[in-house]
Amino acid sequence: MDAIVRALGGKGVVALDLANAPRKDDGYFGPGSVSWRVYQNPMVIGLAGLLGSIIAMLDPIGAAGVAQNSSYMSDPLGRIRRSNAYFIAAVFGDTETAEKAGRDLFRRHSHVNGVVPSTGESYRANDIEALKYTYITGFPCLWDCYTAFSGDKPTNADERQFWDEHVVVGELLGIPRGVLPRTPELVAAWVRDAEENIMAYTEPAQELVDYFLHPPLTPAWPMAMVNPFLRAVTWVALSQMRPGAREVTGIPEMRVRTAAVTPFVRTAAALAGLPVIDDLVAIGGYEAWGMRHNAKRRHPGTGRIPYDRDLGLALQQGKGGTLTTAQPTVGEPGPQQVTR
Repeated sequence: MDAIVRALGGKGVVALDLANAPRKDDGYFGPGSVSWRVYQNPMVIGLAGLLGSIIAMLDPIGAAGVAQNSSYMSDPLGRIRRSNAYFIAAVFGDTETAEKAGRDLFRRHSHVNGVVPSTGESYRANDIEALKYTYITGFPCLWDCYTAFSGDKPTNADERQFWDEHVVVGELLGIPRGVLPRTPELVAAWVRDAEENIMAYTEPAQELVDYFLHPPLTPAWPMAMVNPFLRAVTWVALSQMRPGAREVTGIPEMRVRTAAVTPFVRTAAALAGLPVIDDLVAIGGYEAWGMRHNAKRRHPGTGRIPYDRDLGLALQQGKGGTLTTAQPTVGEPGPQQVTR
């Protein structure tokens, strides 16, 4: 099996190095966590990454940061793959790997600063409010795609456990402890208020949506090959867009197209989740494949490591952070706390 992955060349070697790397513990999630189940299927992660990238761009501040500082528009698929790799490392990595993933992404974003052209408002990508928007509106995309396309039948208890666990991901990536909502109800309330008070369909967001709905045919490799598949995946991913965000964008539901391709995408997701396929093909990117397989191959047996630190606050008070000594007001954020 490893020989097939190694045949990918340098990327395959990197994937195997990650898969076979020593592992000190089972990480902050570990076997039995809902998060491991959700992130296990690379097809689901791809759908969620595509939808989440669009939702992220509905924040005018985030859209300006991406347009001015990112390769998103020139390489959106690569950008999604690299972003997903950070989340995979945070969820499947041991504690050392998870903390490094969060620290690396935070430091990368520390250089993303500028001014929103339409308002003249200055922004910093690591601002806590900006991070809250990205993660609180993005993670529902993941949960919705998981419940719709994974083939699993999660319970209400699973959903509650997912949100309680997933606070740790946001904190590893720079949000201080106690800021993020921990229940489905609080998450839904925050997202609804963001739809009313933050989201806007700016030009960068429109360009990204147009890219996914009408992907280019060049460069011939890989775009000419993936063009039909990307269109189908986009229609299916957009079917999970929540009503408030759809109203902001004006993207039609495309029910006939979606109904026609959804069985195909469900089948692809089912196949991608099969161990015999996942073991042989680095679907979703070689870094993500390596981290998922590291968790599968290495079993220190420690179980889930309790997260009793405040790494988000430490990042915000360190180099590239937006705080000096004062901690932000914390507590379960309801919709009234969606401010800029």
